[in-house]
Amino acid sequence: MAACIKQGSLHVLISGVWKTKKWQKKFYVLRGFTDTATARLECHTSEEDFQSDKGAEYTYSFDEIADIRYREAPGASPEHKHTCEIGCKRKVIVFSAPSSGEMQEWVMAMMALKFETDERKKQPTANVPRQNDIYEPLGVASRLTVPVKIEPTDASRRCRLDEAEYILHVCRAELVLMDPRSKEMKQQWFYRYIRTYTNTPDVFSFECGRRCNSGEGLFSFSTPTAADLAVEVQAAVDALQSSDPSGVESKYTSMTKQATTDTATTTSARPSESPRVSYVNVPEVKETMTGSQTSPGRCMRVHCRYTAV
Repeated sequence: MAACIKQGSLHVLISGVWKTKKWQKKFYVLRGFTDTATARLECHTSEEDFQSDKGAEYTYSFDEIADIRYREAPGASPEHKHTCEIGCKRKVIVFSAPSSGEMQEWVMAMMALKFETDERKKQPTANVPRQNDIYEPLGVASRLTVPVKIEPTDASRRCRLDEAEYILHVCRAELVLMDPRSKEMKQQWFYRYIRTYTNTPDVFSFECGRRCNSGEGLFSFSTPTAADLAVEVQAAVDALQSSDPSGVESKYTSMTKQATTDTATTTSARPSESPRVSYVNVPEVKETMTGSQTSPGRCMRVHCRYTAV
Protein backbone atom coordinates (compact mmCIF):
# COMPACT_ATOMS: atom_id res chain seq x y z
CA MET A 1 0.00 0.00 0.00
CA ALA A 2 1.17 3.52 -0.76
CA ALA A 3 2.67 5.52 2.07
CA CYS A 4 0.44 7.99 3.90
CA ILE A 5 1.73 11.50 3.24
CA LYS A 6 -0.90 13.44 5.20
CA GLN A 7 -4.11 12.61 7.03
CA GLY A 8 -6.72 14.48 9.05
CA SER A 9 -10.30 15.70 9.28
CA LEU A 10 -11.69 18.24 6.83
CA HIS A 11 -15.16 19.52 6.02
CA VAL A 12 -16.47 18.93 2.50
CA LEU A 13 -19.28 20.92 0.86
CA ILE A 14 -22.17 18.60 -0.04
CA SER A 15 -25.03 19.55 -2.38
CA GLY A 16 -28.45 18.56 -1.03
CA VAL A 17 -32.01 18.70 -2.34
CA TRP A 18 -33.39 21.93 -3.82
CA LYS A 19 -29.83 23.12 -4.47
CA THR A 20 -29.09 23.45 -0.77
CA LYS A 21 -25.52 22.98 0.42
CA LYS A 22 -24.10 21.86 3.73
CA TRP A 23 -20.75 20.92 5.23
CA GLN A 24 -19.93 17.38 6.31
CA LYS A 25 -16.94 16.31 8.34
CA LYS A 26 -14.88 13.52 6.74
CA PHE A 27 -11.49 11.94 7.34
CA TYR A 28 -9.04 12.29 4.44
CA VAL A 29 -5.82 10.44 3.67
CA LEU A 30 -3.30 11.61 1.08
CA ARG A 31 -1.29 8.72 -0.36
CA GLY A 32 1.78 8.81 -2.58
CA PHE A 33 2.84 6.74 -5.56
CA THR A 34 3.51 3.02 -5.81
CA ASP A 35 5.04 0.97 -8.63
CA THR A 36 1.56 0.23 -9.96
CA ALA A 37 -0.64 3.13 -8.81
CA THR A 38 -0.66 6.90 -8.94
CA ALA A 39 -1.11 9.24 -5.97
CA ARG A 40 -4.62 9.57 -4.60
CA LEU A 41 -6.81 11.27 -2.02
CA GLU A 42 -8.98 8.92 0.05
CA CYS A 43 -12.21 9.97 1.76
CA HIS A 44 -13.27 7.98 4.84
CA THR A 45 -16.46 8.41 6.85
CA SER A 46 -14.50 8.84 10.09
CA GLU A 47 -11.07 8.30 11.58
CA GLU A 48 -12.37 5.15 13.29
CA ASP A 49 -13.37 3.67 9.92
CA PHE A 50 -9.92 4.44 8.55
CA GLN A 51 -8.15 2.80 11.48
CA SER A 52 -10.37 -0.28 11.25
CA ASP A 53 -9.45 -0.75 7.56
CA LYS A 54 -13.03 -0.52 6.33
CA GLY A 55 -11.92 0.97 3.05
CA ALA A 56 -12.35 4.42 1.57
CA GLU A 57 -15.78 5.88 0.86
CA TYR A 58 -14.40 7.75 -2.17
CA THR A 59 -11.01 7.87 -3.88
CA TYR A 60 -9.78 10.73 -6.08
CA SER A 61 -6.83 9.87 -8.33
CA PHE A 62 -4.43 12.70 -9.13
CA ASP A 63 -4.70 11.65 -12.77
CA GLU A 64 -8.26 13.01 -12.63
CA ILE A 65 -7.44 16.25 -10.81
CA ALA A 66 -6.97 19.22 -13.12
CA ASP A 67 -6.58 22.13 -10.70
CA ILE A 68 -5.99 22.86 -7.01
CA ARG A 69 -6.70 26.30 -5.54
CA TYR A 70 -6.61 27.84 -2.07
CA ARG A 71 -9.36 30.39 -1.39
CA GLU A 72 -10.46 32.63 1.46
CA ALA A 73 -14.17 33.15 2.10
CA PRO A 74 -14.37 36.39 4.16
CA GLY A 75 -18.14 36.18 4.67
CA ALA A 76 -18.17 32.57 5.83
CA SER A 77 -18.14 31.34 9.39
CA PRO A 78 -14.67 31.01 10.98
CA GLU A 79 -14.87 27.22 10.71
CA HIS A 80 -15.32 27.36 6.91
CA LYS A 81 -13.40 30.54 6.06
CA HIS A 82 -10.31 28.77 4.69
CA THR A 83 -11.14 26.56 1.71
CA CYS A 84 -9.54 24.54 -1.05
CA GLU A 85 -11.10 23.84 -4.44
CA ILE A 86 -10.09 20.72 -6.35
CA GLY A 87 -11.19 20.65 -9.97
CA CYS A 88 -11.76 17.09 -11.19
CA LYS A 89 -12.86 16.03 -14.65
CA ARG A 90 -16.52 15.79 -13.65
CA LYS A 91 -16.97 18.11 -10.66
CA VAL A 92 -15.38 20.58 -8.27
CA ILE A 93 -14.78 19.49 -4.68
CA VAL A 94 -14.61 22.13 -1.94
CA PHE A 95 -12.92 21.49 1.42
CA SER A 96 -12.54 23.69 4.46
CA ALA A 97 -10.17 23.64 7.44
CA PRO A 98 -10.35 25.51 10.76
CA SER A 99 -7.14 27.49 10.10
CA SER A 100 -5.30 28.99 7.16
CA GLY A 101 -2.06 27.20 8.04
CA GLU A 102 -3.68 23.78 8.11
CA MET A 103 -5.48 24.36 4.81
CA GLN A 104 -2.31 25.60 3.12
CA GLU A 105 -0.42 22.49 4.29
CA TRP A 106 -3.03 20.33 2.55
CA VAL A 107 -2.90 22.50 -0.59
CA MET A 108 0.90 22.41 -0.80
CA ALA A 109 1.02 18.64 -0.26
CA MET A 110 -1.59 18.08 -2.98
CA MET A 111 0.09 20.49 -5.40
CA ALA A 112 3.39 18.64 -4.99
CA LEU A 113 1.70 15.31 -5.80
CA LYS A 114 -0.15 16.85 -8.73
CA PHE A 115 3.08 18.26 -10.14
CA GLU A 116 4.83 14.89 -9.76
CA THR A 117 1.88 13.18 -11.47
CA ASP A 118 2.20 15.51 -14.46
CA GLU A 119 5.97 14.99 -14.62
CA ARG A 120 5.58 11.20 -14.57
CA LYS A 121 3.28 11.40 -17.56
CA LYS A 122 6.04 13.13 -19.52
CA GLN A 123 8.68 10.51 -18.75
CA PRO A 124 9.78 8.43 -21.77
CA THR A 125 8.87 4.78 -22.03
CA ALA A 126 11.44 2.00 -21.74
CA ASN A 127 11.72 1.82 -25.55
CA VAL A 128 12.71 5.46 -25.94
CA PRO A 129 16.28 6.55 -25.08
CA ARG A 130 16.26 8.88 -22.10
CA GLN A 131 17.54 12.38 -22.73
CA ASN A 132 20.64 13.55 -20.93
CA ASP A 133 19.67 15.25 -17.65
CA ILE A 134 21.68 18.33 -18.59
CA TYR A 135 19.41 18.98 -21.58
CA GLU A 136 16.08 18.13 -19.98
CA PRO A 137 13.63 20.98 -19.42
CA LEU A 138 14.35 22.75 -16.13
CA GLY A 139 17.26 20.39 -15.45
CA VAL A 140 14.60 17.95 -14.31
CA ALA A 141 17.11 15.70 -12.54
CA SER A 142 16.05 17.55 -9.41
CA ARG A 143 17.12 16.38 -5.97
CA LEU A 144 13.99 17.80 -4.35
CA THR A 145 10.71 19.38 -5.46
CA VAL A 146 8.99 21.63 -2.90
CA PRO A 147 5.78 23.68 -3.09
CA VAL A 148 6.53 27.18 -1.83
CA LYS A 149 4.89 30.57 -1.48
CA ILE A 150 6.70 33.81 -2.33
CA GLU A 151 7.34 36.21 0.54
CA PRO A 152 7.36 39.70 -1.03
CA THR A 153 10.74 41.48 -1.14
CA ASP A 154 12.16 44.26 -3.30
CA ALA A 155 13.83 41.66 -5.53
CA SER A 156 10.69 39.54 -5.96
CA ARG A 157 8.64 42.62 -6.87
CA ARG A 158 11.29 43.70 -9.36
CA CYS A 159 11.09 40.24 -10.99
CA ARG A 160 7.27 40.44 -10.95
CA LEU A 161 6.89 37.33 -8.80
CA ASP A 162 3.42 37.47 -7.30
CA GLU A 163 2.71 36.42 -3.73
CA ALA A 164 1.42 33.02 -4.86
CA GLU A 165 2.19 29.30 -4.83
CA TYR A 166 5.09 28.00 -6.92
CA ILE A 167 7.17 24.85 -7.24
CA LEU A 168 10.86 25.13 -6.31
CA HIS A 169 13.25 22.57 -7.82
CA VAL A 170 16.57 21.85 -6.12
CA CYS A 171 18.60 20.78 -9.17
CA ARG A 172 22.21 19.72 -9.66
CA ALA A 173 23.60 23.19 -10.37
CA GLU A 174 20.74 25.59 -9.75
CA LEU A 175 17.43 26.40 -8.10
CA VAL A 176 14.48 26.59 -10.50
CA LEU A 177 11.16 28.29 -9.71
CA MET A 178 8.19 27.09 -11.72
CA ASP A 179 4.52 28.03 -12.05
CA PRO A 180 2.58 24.81 -11.26
CA ARG A 181 -0.36 25.79 -13.47
CA SER A 182 1.28 27.07 -16.65
CA LYS A 183 4.39 24.84 -16.23
CA GLU A 184 6.42 27.96 -17.04
CA MET A 185 9.85 28.54 -15.54
CA LYS A 186 9.71 31.84 -13.66
CA GLN A 187 13.31 32.14 -12.40
CA GLN A 188 16.58 30.24 -12.27
CA TRP A 189 19.41 30.79 -9.75
CA PHE A 190 22.80 29.07 -10.14
CA TYR A 191 24.44 28.13 -6.84
CA ARG A 192 27.75 29.76 -7.81
CA TYR A 193 26.05 33.17 -7.94
CA ILE A 194 24.15 32.87 -4.64
CA ARG A 195 25.93 34.80 -1.90
CA THR A 196 24.23 33.47 1.23
CA TYR A 197 21.21 31.44 2.20
CA THR A 198 19.43 30.96 5.51
CA ASN A 199 16.32 29.35 6.95
CA THR A 200 13.87 29.51 9.82
CA PRO A 201 11.47 26.59 10.51
CA ASP A 202 9.06 27.88 7.85
CA VAL A 203 10.98 30.30 5.59
CA PHE A 204 13.92 29.65 3.25
CA SER A 205 15.82 32.72 2.00
CA PHE A 206 18.83 33.44 -0.14
CA GLU A 207 20.66 36.52 -1.38
CA CYS A 208 21.65 36.64 -5.05
CA GLY A 209 24.62 38.30 -6.62
CA ARG A 210 24.29 40.60 -9.61
CA ARG A 211 25.39 37.83 -12.00
CA CYS A 212 22.16 35.92 -11.36
CA ASN A 213 19.49 36.12 -14.05
CA SER A 214 17.22 37.84 -11.52
CA GLY A 215 19.82 40.41 -10.53
CA GLU A 216 20.99 40.88 -6.97
CA GLY A 217 18.63 40.89 -4.02
CA LEU A 218 16.90 38.83 -1.34
CA PHE A 219 14.34 36.12 -2.18
CA SER A 220 12.28 34.39 0.52
CA PHE A 221 9.96 31.38 0.27
CA SER A 222 7.44 30.19 2.83
CA THR A 223 7.24 26.40 3.18
CA PRO A 224 6.70 23.99 6.10
CA THR A 225 9.82 22.08 4.98
CA ALA A 226 12.24 25.03 4.98
CA ALA A 227 14.84 23.16 7.05
CA ASP A 228 14.82 20.14 4.72
CA LEU A 229 15.05 22.48 1.74
CA ALA A 230 18.14 24.21 3.15
CA VAL A 231 19.83 20.88 3.91
CA GLU A 232 19.14 19.62 0.38
CA VAL A 233 20.54 22.82 -1.15
CA GLN A 234 23.71 22.40 0.92
CA ALA A 235 23.99 18.78 -0.25
CA ALA A 236 23.61 19.88 -3.88
CA VAL A 237 26.31 22.53 -3.42
CA ASP A 238 28.64 19.98 -1.81
CA ALA A 239 28.05 17.52 -4.67
CA LEU A 240 28.68 20.23 -7.25
CA GLN A 241 31.84 21.33 -5.49
CA SER A 242 33.27 17.80 -5.62
CA SER A 243 32.38 17.26 -9.30
CA ASP A 244 32.98 20.74 -10.78
CA PRO A 245 36.64 21.78 -11.18
CA SER A 246 35.69 25.44 -10.80
CA GLY A 247 34.42 24.70 -7.31
CA VAL A 248 31.53 26.17 -5.37
CA GLU A 249 31.54 26.85 -1.67
CA SER A 250 28.55 27.74 0.43
CA LYS A 251 27.30 27.50 3.97
CA TYR A 252 23.88 28.30 5.32
CA THR A 253 22.75 29.46 8.75
CA SER A 254 19.79 27.63 10.27
CA MET A 255 17.90 29.84 12.70
CA THR A 256 15.73 28.16 15.32
CA LYS A 257 14.01 29.54 18.39
CA GLN A 258 17.12 28.70 20.41
CA ALA A 259 19.44 30.69 18.11
CA THR A 260 20.48 33.87 19.91
CA THR A 261 23.88 34.69 18.45
CA ASP A 262 24.43 38.14 17.00
CA THR A 263 26.66 37.10 14.12
CA ALA A 264 26.75 34.29 11.58
CA THR A 265 29.57 32.89 9.49
CA THR A 266 28.79 32.64 5.80
CA THR A 267 30.99 31.69 2.86
CA SER A 268 30.35 33.13 -0.56
CA ALA A 269 29.42 30.88 -3.49
CA ARG A 270 31.95 32.52 -5.81
CA PRO A 271 33.77 30.60 -8.55
CA SER A 272 37.43 29.81 -7.92
CA GLU A 273 38.59 31.80 -10.92
CA SER A 274 37.50 35.05 -9.26
CA PRO A 275 40.01 36.87 -6.97
CA ARG A 276 40.56 35.26 -3.61
CA VAL A 277 38.83 37.20 -0.89
CA SER A 278 39.00 37.42 2.87
CA TYR A 279 35.73 37.87 4.74
CA VAL A 280 34.96 39.94 7.79
CA ASN A 281 31.76 39.19 9.69
CA VAL A 282 29.53 42.15 10.38
CA PRO A 283 26.62 42.08 12.89
CA GLU A 284 23.51 40.82 11.20
CA VAL A 285 20.73 43.15 10.20
CA LYS A 286 17.19 41.94 10.78
CA GLU A 287 15.01 43.11 7.97
CA THR A 288 11.23 43.52 7.87
CA MET A 289 9.95 42.96 4.33
CA THR A 290 7.57 45.61 3.05
CA GLY A 291 4.09 44.37 2.35
CA SER A 292 4.50 41.23 4.47
CA GLN A 293 3.15 40.48 7.92
CA THR A 294 6.37 38.68 8.77
CA SER A 295 7.62 39.73 12.17
CA PRO A 296 11.12 41.27 12.48
CA GLY A 297 13.80 38.65 12.69
CA ARG A 298 11.90 35.96 10.80
CA CYS A 299 14.39 36.21 7.96
CA MET A 300 18.01 37.16 8.37
CA ARG A 301 20.22 38.80 5.82
CA VAL A 302 23.93 38.36 6.44
CA HIS A 303 26.11 41.21 5.21
CA CYS A 304 29.74 40.44 4.36
CA ARG A 305 32.41 42.74 3.05
CA TYR A 306 35.49 41.44 1.28
CA THR A 307 38.81 42.71 0.02
CA ALA A 308 41.05 41.21 -2.67
CA VAL A 309 44.30 39.77 -1.34
